[in-house]
Amino acid sequence: MNTKIGFVLGMAVLGAASQAQIFSGPAFFSVAPNSQIGTVTNNLSITNFTTHFTVTGQVIVNTAPGAHAGVLASWEIRRPLNPSWGTGTLYTGTQLIGFSQPPPGGTYGNTSGQVTTFSTTNPGFGPGFSGSVAPMTLTAGAATWGVIYGSFPWTYTSGGTNWVVQRFFLDGVQLSGPGGNWVVDVPVTSFMDTTPVPEPGSLLALGVAGIAFVVRRRNK
Repeated sequence: MNTKIGFVLGMAVLGAASQAQIFSGPAFFSVAPNSQIGTVTNNLSITNFTTHFTVTGQVIVNTAPGAHAGVLASWEIRRPLNPSWGTGTLYTGTQLIGFSQPPPGGTYGNTSGQVTTFSTTNPGFGPGFSGSVAPMTLTAGAATWGVIYGSFPWTYTSGGTNWVVQRFFLDGVQLSGPGGNWVVDVPVTSFMDTTPVPEPGSLLALGVAGIAFVVRRRNK
């Protein structure tokens, strides 16, 4: 299991690697945003940085009237790793900011999900593995997020075709109501770096700004 090592970090760049660039290309959707309980409007976009990538925007799920249950929103993003980077100790991190807002006038169940970041070379979770996971819970369909979780240190040896993967998975239950637009709002950032993610000093400097960012987006 992972250790929670801080709160929101905004959109800062953390500890650039001292070696060659870890990534060899841009991130892309390997599985497009999808849902089991309604039709999806995908307003997400990906921005690439040296040690991380961020998916920003909203997935809007239009639910029909009545009862529906299943996957509310899910996607997968991959970014290629540099095959000539070498061998070294790395860390991943998963930052989640945003909210879930179900359609008005309905009743909704409590559900859960998670967003994870991991390397395909070492995809497990816990000491010695690459994975970091940010859990999500919905109370009556709603939540506001602002967390970052980091992995334990793990050893990466480059070579061949390898990826860093972000997987987002969140369940939803509409018990009754007229249906409508269920909004899942993010950014989600996936980090991979030679230093622990996040750095404590960055968290202290940016925590207040990150909280304000969530509040502004939630109240739009």
